Amino acid sequence: MRGATCEAERTAHPAPRTPHSFLRTSHYLAILLLAEIAFPLGASALTAEEVADKVQATYKGFSDLQAGFVQRATNRLSGMSQEASGRLFLKWPGKMRWEYDSPEPRLFLVDGKTLWSHSPLERQAVAQDVSGSLSTGPIGILFGVGSLRRDFRVRKILHAGTREGREHLLDLAPKGQDLSFKRVILAIDQESFLIKRLTVFDLYGNTTVVELSGLKVNGGLEDALFKFSPPPGTDLVAPPRSPVR
Repeated sequence: MRGATCEAERTAHPAPRTPHSFLRTSHYLAILLLAEIAFPLGASALTAEEVADKVQATYKGFSDLQAGFVQRATNRLSGMSQEASGRLFLKWPGKMRWEYDSPEPRLFLVDGKTLWSHSPLERQAVAQDVSGSLSTGPIGILFGVGSLRRDFRVRKILHAGTREGREHLLDLAPKGQDLSFKRVILAIDQESFLIKRLTVFDLYGNTTVVELSGLKVNGGLEDALFKFSPPPGTDLVAPPRSPVR
């Protein structure tokens, strides 16, 4: 009888939870609540593949694009960051103009075959052959060339910050070899499917974030904007000639 009485008492008055078990339960409940807030049951959502297809279809429908940008480059080891800003111009197929205003004026221009890097302060312009290389990497994404699903492993990032429906987040890991970056995260407007932010992780874990603002598409940009005309007194460094076969 005494044993039955003790068992009844334990049932009526269960042993108090230890602090560790309480914390585990609290964390579990918090995760469930957060999931309900961020991703309510029954809400329709596009898959990563569907978002990638819509982004690519959107950009393939453009003739040109222009935007302001802010760029932040962070070194993983030191934690130090550098910020730059300016304007970006793209024209299909394969023409690009990055104008940096700060921290110092600098121009990166692609005319379809050659990348020109011009520093007005140093009075130097360096040319590099980029023909055929714009279809891969972060720049290729902006140009809408190549194939996101063919060239990258596409994964959708879901967290509480997306609960208000402002943007899709896509994590892209390149399938190819010998690339200069490890992954790219795209922040995509959920209505227009325009890329608002790119976060590029290089092979050493350093990051470069490019925030785009004031995007304007199909504005009729002139071809002259993508022709490099060096100012007088500029030292030109030409690309090496390919060997004659």
